[in-house]
Amino acid sequence: MKLTYGLEVEACRLKPFWVDYAVTYGFDKKFDRTIRSLNDENLDPNNSGELSTPVYEAFVNARLQVNTSATEEKVRKLCECLDRVNKTCGVHVHLGNPTDTGESKWTDEQVKTWAVLGLMMEKRVLGLVPPSRRDNATCLLIAKAYDHSDFNKPDIIGELRPRKYDNLKRYCWLNLTETKRVGTRRNRGYAASPALNTVEVRLLGNTRRYDYIMAWTKLWIACAGLVAQKSSSEAVLAYMSGALDSYFDTVKEAKTAPANRNTRTGEPRFIERGKDYLFTTL
Repeated sequence: MKLTYGLEVEACRLKPFWVDYAVTYGFDKKFDRTIRSLNDENLDPNNSGELSTPVYEAFVNARLQVNTSATEEKVRKLCECLDRVNKTCGVHVHLGNPTDTGESKWTDEQVKTWAVLGLMMEKRVLGLVPPSRRDNATCLLIAKAYDHSDFNKPDIIGELRPRKYDNLKRYCWLNLTETKRVGTRRNRGYAASPALNTVEVRLLGNTRRYDYIMAWTKLWIACAGLVAQKSSSEAVLAYMSGALDSYFDTVKEAKTAPANRNTRTGEPRFIERGKDYLFTTL
């Protein structure tokens, strides 16, 4: 089946050729004030901020094998644009379930399935991201964004405000609000613009390595395939039976690649800068 995905990556500093790559590969850029220098330096808004891809196609079969071969080189080029990142820089994956019209649509049942799987996977995925992403106000744990009673409702999201930043559940690491939010502006690019009806995974950040980002992205594309192709109970059973285990293993291998490990202890190696932690081969 065909799904869609897109990436948003943030950087304190972009490489000089980012403009050429943006033109060639269709990347969009905006300056995000939440991205900060940890040394109290003023960031150059022309060479820092968020780069985002166009909407890409991904294919997932019944065995949850993911095919993104047509777009992987474009993601590599996106990562090449990133020069410096820190704990304020996120990597967001957007996942769509296209209908015959081409627009994404996740049903209420599928959205709840996402939430249930996210809750089951949460501890596991927290171990796949840098420490600075695990206690982060923009990546809330599901239990902090949702009440227990929400899981007993047909519509787990509940009522939303038109402006996306005004919804607490948006700041969950698994952002499901854009599957339902109705904006009040017709034009794209504003906080109250219409939602794109995608699921957003906000948990990864503080990295610019292609292999790590692509492995992470494929994990979530496979999860999207699981939700899109199966009922809620079937999806949960498939996950418990190890349907996504190979993707978890690939992300773990990419995160703890030999160049990123302490040669004496074998543990993942970080550089501490102030209150920040960076992989040595970011």
